[in-house]
Amino acid sequence: MIRERMRDLKLAGSLWGTRMVARTAAAFGDLVAELDRPSRQRDPYPLYDEIRERGPFYHSRLGFYATASHEVVSALVRHPDASSAVLGAAGGGATSIAAFPDHVLHPIRDSIIGMDAPDHTRLRRLVSGAFTPRALAARREATTRIARDLVRRLPIGEEFDLVENFAVPFPTLVMADLLGVPDPDVPKLAKWGAILGEAADGVRSVGQAADVTEVLEEVEDFFGHLLDFRCHTPGRGLVGWLVGEGAAGDVVKSRRELLGLVELLLFAGFETLKNFIGTSVLAFVRNPGQLALLRADPSLAAAAVDEALRYDAPAQSTLRTVRTDVSMFGHRIKAGTPILVLFGGANRDPAVFASPGRFDITRRNSGDHVAFAAGPHFCLGAALARMEGEIMLRSVFSHFGSLELAGDVEWYNSFVLRGARRMPVIGR
Repeated sequence: MIRERMRDLKLAGSLWGTRMVARTAAAFGDLVAELDRPSRQRDPYPLYDEIRERGPFYHSRLGFYATASHEVVSALVRHPDASSAVLGAAGGGATSIAAFPDHVLHPIRDSIIGMDAPDHTRLRRLVSGAFTPRALAARREATTRIARDLVRRLPIGEEFDLVENFAVPFPTLVMADLLGVPDPDVPKLAKWGAILGEAADGVRSVGQAADVTEVLEEVEDFFGHLLDFRCHTPGRGLVGWLVGEGAAGDVVKSRRELLGLVELLLFAGFETLKNFIGTSVLAFVRNPGQLALLRADPSLAAAAVDEALRYDAPAQSTLRTVRTDVSMFGHRIKAGTPILVLFGGANRDPAVFASPGRFDITRRNSGDHVAFAAGPHFCLGAALARMEGEIMLRSVFSHFGSLELAGDVEWYNSFVLRGARRMPVIGR
């Protein structure tokens, strides 16, 4: 009890210090500190433009470099000395993360998102077998059925919250089906996703840290039991497949690695799809001419998904460091320096995308976006996400003749993830 109290006090002090440093930096006009303001998060794109206009790398008072240049982002995430192992890097949520009990941190430390080669390569090769064209084709029917069943329940002529009634249940059911989660346990996924998604930028209070710790322990316990069950009772779903494939050839070195892998797939698949539903539907609601184009030519669905990802990506930023001192675009960057990679800014770079603030599903180079990152850490589930996006758009807009906002969109306070907490709409 005393140890926990001391940890809470340490965390409270750390969070207070982080807030004071960020507020001071923002008061002096620091653009990275500005990213944490809710008013900026509702529309971060003008701020990305300011950061990009300062040069290839913007040096923040917070100890970060930041880049919103498509050219720099593309080069950095592919650079041989770039590292994703940034758990201990200064800034962001690092100080608050350090205050968590060690046993709940392994989904971060033992997942491929925070690994570099050769461990990243080994585990990525294993998981990629679950996302082959044949595997995705086998998933299309189930995913379409889930989407259609959900949209049939959406009222016509009455206000409803798109997030609560579709953007949350769709990825919940899709990921449950993909992983092979038993039906009685499916509601837990949405609860876990909501709490962890709120902490994407790091925790902001001692109470939130306690909630996140509790959820991480629940997730650990749940998937630990599911893995053990699938070891002895093979069944449907990706968990059972990973148990078999990971054991064959000793690809997975430890149970913790396998748990980290499964938990990452859950959170990445749930949170990004949930956020994409909101941002993409909103883009069409605000641009009815583009929706008319899609209705007239359904073959534009794939291009529409890419343009929606470019225009308002669900994952706006990530961190990288460099393992050695490097020179890039005229800047000397010391080893270990955190670099804030602004995917959302790169996707609106006018050097690559003409009129980048215009939503245009006929844009020829929409697919040049970096919403899925690039290089060794290019999103494993990109093809699955594109398929889910196409199915979602077709299902929603075939159910409604028109869709309009019925109130203000409430956004998450995050500069890492871009998503609506609430989106009241009326369909007709």
